[in-house]
Amino acid sequence: MRARICRHRIAHAVAALAVAIAGAFGGIPGAQAQSTQRIAAIVNDDIISSQDLDSRLRIVLASSGLANTAEAQRRLLPQVLQTYIDDQLKLQEAERLNIEINQAEIDGAFANLARSNNASVPQLEQFLVQNGIDLGVLREQLRAQIVWGRIVNSRLLPRVVVTEEQIDFAMRARENATDEELLLSEILLPVYSPEIENEVLQTAIDIRNEVDSAATFAQLAQQFSAASTAQNGGNLGWVPASILVEGMRDQILPLGEGEVSQPIRTQAGVHLFMVQDRRVVSRATAATRVDLAQLVFPLPESGTEADVEGALAAASNVRRGLDSCDDVATAAEQLGSSDGGRLGWQNLDDLTPLVARYAREAPVSQLSDPIRAPSGIYLVMVCARDAQGGAEGQRAEVQARLQNESLERLAGRYLRDLRKDAFIDIRVRV
Repeated sequence: MRARICRHRIAHAVAALAVAIAGAFGGIPGAQAQSTQRIAAIVNDDIISSQDLDSRLRIVLASSGLANTAEAQRRLLPQVLQTYIDDQLKLQEAERLNIEINQAEIDGAFANLARSNNASVPQLEQFLVQNGIDLGVLREQLRAQIVWGRIVNSRLLPRVVVTEEQIDFAMRARENATDEELLLSEILLPVYSPEIENEVLQTAIDIRNEVDSAATFAQLAQQFSAASTAQNGGNLGWVPASILVEGMRDQILPLGEGEVSQPIRTQAGVHLFMVQDRRVVSRATAATRVDLAQLVFPLPESGTEADVEGALAAASNVRRGLDSCDDVATAAEQLGSSDGGRLGWQNLDDLTPLVARYAREAPVSQLSDPIRAPSGIYLVMVCARDAQGGAEGQRAEVQARLQNESLERLAGRYLRDLRKDAFIDIRVRV
């Protein structure tokens, strides 16, 4: 299972808005009429206009590749509005706590968004404008995600305590593990009060009905999921079947590859899971593991030598002064690197060949020279290595998973309290 240190899983949420540029130009019909500037909702002292809400809906449709039909809009609008309201609450809380984001950070996140979709900033801007999307709405969405990561890290992360007894208990639960692992993705929709549970369940069903591929599921997860995995399209990595709780196991194990579960209600909210793949773990698979951090400078699919030289120059410039995995994670956060940061413990055979070769032999805490791969330029650092059957790595992985679960519960409770104390007046019919 791909474990990640919880601080960086949430802090990297800046990269969660991957708009599908490749093959998507002209995706939303340009003949759509512009929305009249009306009030869609009031969140305390802030107004969400119908035009801004329309832009958010168009972002979802464009990024997921869904057809811009009346039925798709009807299904997605309630969750789009709820997500928009949450973003307003996050921004208001950041203002209350005097947490500020400068324009350079937003610009960097926007530039990384373009790079991760094999496009330049002007191409991304042109695509958004052509599809009736207000650039300011997208930038404000990026701002909300950045500040929320900072709020969670500064106020909630220090409250997360995982005891040795908790780790021991979780490790013992693995003793009866099967050899099967599932490559899972998730979407989590929060339930803020019992009164809206049926509405959230219906929204989950509507989202499930829109999923026609793993790519669509990933894009919908990035837009709607409240889990920290949203930044990675909901990707949970390889999950041992044995650690699935009973209520989830019964609904997930029968699924075939590419199938999505029915909505599953938990204390955290309503979940959807997609099974991407299955495998039987051999001893060789778990024999050698490394704790990694990395930075990625994406390259366009048909990139020129100039693109490569630019990425190499950027990587060379950034690598100076990166002496620890925490330094790498901080740099990834500042750059808005969607695939960068602290990755946690990884099986070597899950890595790309070039990265695996370096990770197998490199000294701990030594940053690699730029590694060129088809998808981009990589800077990789080994934080720790475990070649003794995986015990140390498994324990660290369990600890990270427990930390992440606890942090997600605290973050969900925090946002639920913000909603409870807020004045929210929804004017648009959803």
